[in-house]
Amino acid sequence: MPLTRSTPQLQSKPRVAPWSSSRPAFKPEKRSTPRHSAHFASSPLKRRRSPFGTSHKSDHYDDSARNEMTLVNEQHQDADDPNLGKQETFDSDDNFFIWNEENTLFSDLMGDNARQPDDEELAALAESLQAPFQEEGKILKKEIADTFVPAVNHVKELYRVLEERVDTTFGQGIVLFNRACKQIEDAAIREQRQLEDAYRVNQKRIEDLFNQLEQEYTYRDQLWVNIEKVIDEIGSFMTAFLCR
Repeated sequence: MPLTRSTPQLQSKPRVAPWSSSRPAFKPEKRSTPRHSAHFASSPLKRRRSPFGTSHKSDHYDDSARNEMTLVNEQHQDADDPNLGKQETFDSDDNFFIWNEENTLFSDLMGDNARQPDDEELAALAESLQAPFQEEGKILKKEIADTFVPAVNHVKELYRVLEERVDTTFGQGIVLFNRACKQIEDAAIREQRQLEDAYRVNQKRIEDLFNQLEQEYTYRDQLWVNIEKVIDEIGSFMTAFLCR
């Protein structure tokens, strides 16, 4: 896999060709580098020109000596590989996402890009739907007006009639009479509930008394049976005693 390095300005670096490992790499001479790329100057990685080329020129290779050495390396590589010219059309922008100064990472993340054709089609579709929606809104407003305006007018008329024809004193008397009727009704309901409770208590007590009366009747019958039995025994004894 090609090795790429980028400066803090997110600019692309030439990639190392996978077949050029046997060729001695060109080592650039040490020179003063800008502050933002100083940490790359001491990197142990060997920077070599990729046979594919890039569409963006690096600011670190703008001196004439570097360009001459790069051209020499490219001529040697072209002599080794005749098909290299066909591969020069490869653009690194297809495989690497590079931001220019006008198009920063922040603007891309925030979606501040130019409008795409799809957005224009959607905008045209929305504009074409605006007229039908406006017509439908007008129809709905007319229906709402036809529904609510008569109701509001009727309510206003009723309020006017109440203010003109209703006797306030008579209304207050009706309210007081209704309040008194409610109080009487509440009292009657309380008395009815009390009577119902007393009726249930008395009904239970009567049932208990009837049970006790039945027991007394049973005891009385048994007592008469015992009395008759004793009288018969006494009569038999007296009869036997007199017959002697």
